[in-house]
Amino acid sequence: MLTWARHTLCGAAIRGAGKLNPFSQGWRREGVVVPVPRFFAQRNSQHSFAAIEVPPRYQPRSARDEALRYARTCYDHIAGRLGVAIADALAANGHIVLNDDGGEVTDSGREMLSRFGADLTPTFRSRRIFCRPCLDWSERRYHLAGHVGAEICRRCLELGWFKRERETRALQLTAAGRTGLAELFGLRVAEYDRSTQWARAAHAVADVPQST
Repeated sequence: MLTWARHTLCGAAIRGAGKLNPFSQGWRREGVVVPVPRFFAQRNSQHSFAAIEVPPRYQPRSARDEALRYARTCYDHIAGRLGVAIADALAANGHIVLNDDGGEVTDSGREMLSRFGADLTPTFRSRRIFCRPCLDWSERRYHLAGHVGAEICRRCLELGWFKRERETRALQLTAAGRTGLAELFGLRVAEYDRSTQWARAAHAVADVPQST
């Protein structure tokens, strides 16, 4: 572990090279700010954005990574390709309005979601935002969060459209879910399956023992 003196010397050396702003955001430990240059952690929040200024490097995706990108929970709402697709479908059909300033459920959206079984009545004295966009870390686009997003996720799990994966936030889409998403949101789920299938096939080939 670096001592205070070594932290000070390292910081001075880096600042002298013009590569460190002493006031930049970083991790704080024992009174020392350990810098994280130009990096902001992405946590699927409304105003978060991840950026690392390093040269791009190819990293093959594993089946586990692809499953998270396909469908996952972001706190208590659905994220990933399917989460973004649901938000897009609701917006395209005039059921919600999402933009950088927030979100709104239209009258037709309230009717449709109520028929779906979502409880759109916020809990008493709840300070939670009713409907808001949430920036998806894998798609770099909005999925639906807030009370409305949580109710859609709850209802999808309740109907068995998605199943939770063990020890991960990934969600498994069921056969009933494929039918339900198509009928309710008009999603052509097969269009979102292709990259997931390719990743799993590549992962399966990589796991085959090679003959010597």
